[in-house]
Amino acid sequence: MSFHSDQTRGIQKQYFESLGLLIIKIALKTHEQVTCHLYHRIHRQATLMENVDNKLSSTGSARYQPTRTIYSSSGKEADKGITPHNRRPDPQGWPTLISESGISESIARLHADAKWWLTQSNFQVRAIVLAHIQVAELVIDIKIWRMHKVQQHRPPTIAGTEYEPKCDQNGHLHIDSSTIPATTVGTLPLFVFTFDDLVLRGRNLDEGDFALNYYDIQSIARVFLTSI
Repeated sequence: MSFHSDQTRGIQKQYFESLGLLIIKIALKTHEQVTCHLYHRIHRQATLMENVDNKLSSTGSARYQPTRTIYSSSGKEADKGITPHNRRPDPQGWPTLISESGISESIARLHADAKWWLTQSNFQVRAIVLAHIQVAELVIDIKIWRMHKVQQHRPPTIAGTEYEPKCDQNGHLHIDSSTIPATTVGTLPLFVFTFDDLVLRGRNLDEGDFALNYYDIQSIARVFLTSI
């Protein structure tokens, strides 16, 4: 059975051809509901902006091939993603926003996922929302990753400014769902995305950037608790 031949709900796969390694991630109920609700809270903001959601689609279980490796058979699936309709003619159709969650995964594994999407999409993926779910502690750590300019003390390379994938300086929110309402450590609202980067067009006067506010976080915490 090939990497591309089987699509099963709740299962995401990543294949490294050079290593002959296939990683399979099975989404448990908690994982799936938290991921979907994170996506819903962002998508809801698009709906409130004069139905901007009609310009966006969910990636579903689409698989993506890397653009920066010779191993064309390598690939990865997102937990959840958003693709603007004006990118549809592209056969690859990379999403602009990816959401990745993990329960049993280490935070290092999630960071590796974020780096893969940001580097292998050739800058087409603009931001990653990572959710590290710790069921026993009733905690969710949300981090926002994107490409940042490399801080260097020498002139840029001949190719221009260098970039690297990393977490935003204020892009980390710790959610403790053991209290009602949930308590947080970090900056609220948590900035996720500019309108231009998500929709790939300039915004109108009644449109704005995307962020997770207090009510979004409380909603995510409630979904988390009911899914355990």
